Amino acid sequence: MLTEPTCIHNSDADPAFRCGGCDKVLCPKCATFEGGKDRCAACVERYHRAKTLRTVGVGVTLVVAAVAAGAWFALRPASEAAPEATAFDYGKKGVFIRHLKEELARQPCDKTKGRELAQALFEARDLKGTIQAGDDFIAKCGKSTALRQLTYTAHVQLQEFELAAKDVSELIAGAPDNANYFVWRGMAYEASSALDKAAADFRQAFFLKPGETQVANLLATVDARRGRHCQARLTVQENLLVGTVPAPGSKMEERLTELVSAGRCGTDGQGRAEVSFPAKGPREVEVTVGGKERGRFLIDGDSVRVVLSKAFADRLGLQVEGAPTFRLQASHDILTVRLVKVPEIALQGAKATNVEVAVTDTLPDGVDGLLGLSFLARFDQKQDAKAGRLTLIERPRESQVVFTP
Repeated sequence: MLTEPTCIHNSDADPAFRCGGCDKVLCPKCATFEGGKDRCAACVERYHRAKTLRTVGVGVTLVVAAVAAGAWFALRPASEAAPEATAFDYGKKGVFIRHLKEELARQPCDKTKGRELAQALFEARDLKGTIQAGDDFIAKCGKSTALRQLTYTAHVQLQEFELAAKDVSELIAGAPDNANYFVWRGMAYEASSALDKAAADFRQAFFLKPGETQVANLLATVDARRGRHCQARLTVQENLLVGTVPAPGSKMEERLTELVSAGRCGTDGQGRAEVSFPAKGPREVEVTVGGKERGRFLIDGDSVRVVLSKAFADRLGLQVEGAPTFRLQASHDILTVRLVKVPEIALQGAKATNVEVAVTDTLPDGVDGLLGLSFLARFDQKQDAKAGRLTLIERPRESQVVFTP
């Protein structure tokens, strides 16, 4: 949906957002979610200043409006009709918008003209007209991703967050593995203070894109707001272990420091493990789950959850029926999983307790599970790629994740 190539501040950063105040392109680092919209620093300041003015002036405005309305109705003859609503001033786009409406009157389901009309109305800042045009076209002619994206954006800018969430739910139904849509709906839920729903959507987005810092930060933030600081801490630890090693002093390392200081979580692992792998082939380890069942697991540092095969879960006696269902990026694929917890997972002398795991029936034959980040992120890690060795080390109490190349 972005039309400009670069962020207004960081030309080498990937653009991801538009400022809801001035419409400029922003990268995740420069975007601040405030008042239901992503905003640049200048618009955040303007938003707070305007909010203060509105708070002070709203009482006066309502009184003046009431007095004026009373005077008008007292003076107006009983037979006088109510004044007509003022037509929207489309300025230079007026001729183009009229042309598009005439074209659609002749061909109501012309998808190109339908998108052009909604886009023109949006660019003219007729947000309600944008929504009406999009809803009418979809009702007559069927689903349209482009139009639903526009109506969602218009609802957000009108601060109609529940309606925005409804719009993006339609987008999710058509593209259930699109992490961006879950972020959009989560942001709408968060703006309407539906924090549990927001957390569920940010979590789903994180399971699909665990390496995206912006997604991890949104999830950690809403979990912290819900008082789940330890869960937020694990999210940041998992994000830091995906992809490239972050630079010292990165934003997420700073965030982890904040969450560590928020309280003692007791979520880290205990003990130590040192495993070696062949130069080529899968990184296979023997893992003990629940203190009793041993299985053949593949280490998967891209999966944010330990994954168990349905057969292995049955051997453990896990009750997965009715457990929450998510889509999870794991083993170079997207799996449908159910989330449950196991009391303990151990690899050699390294042990973690109360671990969330994902259960699926689509793992390769002969594989009992994938050892993902819900276990690995509990430990500091030392990797020696040349020697084919991974060492998991018990983390000092309340310390940060340590990366050793």
